[in-house]
Amino acid sequence: MSKASRKRAERMKAAREQVEGLKRVSPPGDPNDYIHHIDDLKREGQVSSALMRGRVSSRKQERSGQLDDQEANLRQEMADRNIKVSFWVDFDVLSGWDLESADYRRTIARAKKYDLVIVAESTDRFLRHRDYHSNRMSLPTVEQFERLKELTGGVTLATVLPPDATRAQVEAYQKKRGQRAKGNKGGCPIVPPEGYKKKRRVELKPLVLELHRKGYTLEQIKALTGIATSTAHRWKPR
Repeated sequence: MSKASRKRAERMKAAREQVEGLKRVSPPGDPNDYIHHIDDLKREGQVSSALMRGRVSSRKQERSGQLDDQEANLRQEMADRNIKVSFWVDFDVLSGWDLESADYRRTIARAKKYDLVIVAESTDRFLRHRDYHSNRMSLPTVEQFERLKELTGGVTLATVLPPDATRAQVEAYQKKRGQRAKGNKGGCPIVPPEGYKKKRRVELKPLVLELHRKGYTLEQIKALTGIATSTAHRWKPR
């Protein structure tokens, strides 16, 4: 066999192995088959108390207050629905696909013992695909969902957003939650009207020059006029 033929055969073999590997990969699962929408449970009278579930992937996210934001938001969501919150909370720092956490298992055991629904903001707080960071559109596989079902052992899981909410919907929800926590209204920044800078300069430059003459520092001028120190310095008489 020639060198070119061997290379062609190797490429074909690799392609076949790749196809077979893809066939063995579990297909994406349907979150609605494993997780409930909290509003549906409430409407059907199937939930009276819940254990809250939150998660971040890193200590950096935890230090930034994201776990605290999730807890405050979930408490408000449950209060809005008149659902009692258990004094236990489950807020972890671990990868979204890691279901083997001891804390996670302890939470499931408590929910089972006291007949509590475990509620999270969205499905990805319970479970993420292993390739999430390389492909943000990847859904957890059937195999992953079945493992989650096996671990929970009949405990009801629920989300504030619909379980099959899209990535865009989840990120929009999280963004609004963060804005509320920080007191930020969000939205596009206000664009000043045309000629704003010129009008501001005409109105304030004489005052800035007068303050310069009286010996005020740049920081003092900024405090009195709101003009940036760099601008006040630029307007300073030479």
